[in-house]
This record gives sequence, structure tokens and C-alpha cells, in this order.
Amino acid sequence: MATEAAVRPFEARDRDDVVRICEETAFCDRGAAQLPCPGFVAAWFVRPYLDLEPRHAFVAVERGQEERVVGYVVGTPDTARFRRRSVPRALRILAALAVASREPGPRRLLRWLAGPGRREAPRIPLDRYPAHLHFNVLPLARSRQLAGLLLHTVVASFGEGATCIHGVTTTRRGESALPQRLMALGVADGAQILDETPSTFLPAVLGEQGEFVNRAWGVSIAEVLAVAARLQRPGLGRRSRPR
Repeated sequence: MATEAAVRPFEARDRDDVVRICEETAFCDRGAAQLPCPGFVAAWFVRPYLDLEPRHAFVAVERGQEERVVGYVVGTPDTARFRRRSVPRALRILAALAVASREPGPRRLLRWLAGPGRREAPRIPLDRYPAHLHFNVLPLARSRQLAGLLLHTVVASFGEGATCIHGVTTTRRGESALPQRLMALGVADGAQILDETPSTFLPAVLGEQGEFVNRAWGVSIAEVLAVAARLQRPGLGRRSRPR
């Protein structure tokens, strides 16, 4: 039986699916198990949004004989306010995991967040780029149309108060400054780099070798909406990795 992809508002029954997709698709599909504290990925990147900003949380579903959640998007139109509420919650979760674990990984991650993580954060002019979002789709369900629908839905939910969004990407020095998923979708065409700082996260926490940088980027919501509209045109077809 053919399946149909759609996007609808997040519901409480979707929480486990959203957490699972977040953990499976983390670190370019390598999964949250790459971290010494896998539970932290969802505690930082989805749970606070589902709890504090449910109006801006949506799920992608495939509808056949049964409905299956295959992706999600979460975000906030006011990053400064969201950080004040979400960061202490996430750190408390990580602290509890560190206390409960006999492994050194959670404590190592907590020390990095409290020290280098704060110092290495790029500067973002939140007065001009107040909003941000995160989205992920399971690999076999990815398409440009579905990505466009997710982007359009969440950005439209932000209302008129937010005119620009921002994001932060960690890459090897010399690699593309913008996220591969945005470049593949075309969103990066109108984006600009806001700041760049050295990053020790991947070497210190994951043990990866090399020199890495954090890059903050920003783009207007009007540009995102225009790209999302193009992506939803019929005939674009699936892409294997629109990330």
C-alpha cells in the first residue's frame, strides 16, 4: 500500500519517536552512541523544545495502513528566552546522569560544557537573528519536499516577531562553513557567517583527531520560506541525504 508523507503538530504520544529519531540521526547518522553520555543528545536538542516550546514542535509522518513518525522539527522564535529556561534543565539532567554513572564519560562532557563549551561558543547577535530550529528525518524517508514542508511549518509558526534565524555548525577547519543539509536544500544560498571560534568538542569528548571550528550563521526567514516553497513543488523527488 502506498504511503503519504505529511507534517502535523507534535503530540505527547510522539515523544518517544522524536527522541529515538534524534538519537539515531545524531552526528550525521552515526548516532548518539558516539557520545560518552548518549542520553544527553535528546536532553539538549529535543526534550527542552517539546517541554517549553511545544507550539513550535512538529512531526513528519508517513500514512499508510498505520501512521509512522519519520521525522521532526523543533525550534524557538526567541533563543535568548529559551536558553534561560532550557540550559539549566539540560545541565541538571546531565549532572544526574554523571552522578548515576560509573563511567567517566558523562563527567567529562559536563566539565567540557561548563568550561571550554562556554568559552568556545560563537557570538550571535540575537537582536537580529533571534530564532533557531533543529530538524531530522530518518534516512529512508528523506525527500526535498518533506524537508521543505518541515521548514515552512516551523518557520511560519514563529510569527512576525522573528525575521531571521541562526544556527551553529562544528566542522573541520577548511571544510564548508555551512551545514551540509542546508547547502543540499538551497537554504545556505542566502546565509551569512556571523562568527567563528575554535572548537575542542570533538577531540575532547569524542576523541576525534584534527582541528575544528564552530561557525555561527544566519539567514532571513523570508529566504527560508522562499526555499521551502520551491522544495515543495511536485517532481523534485527523493534525495538520499538532504542533511
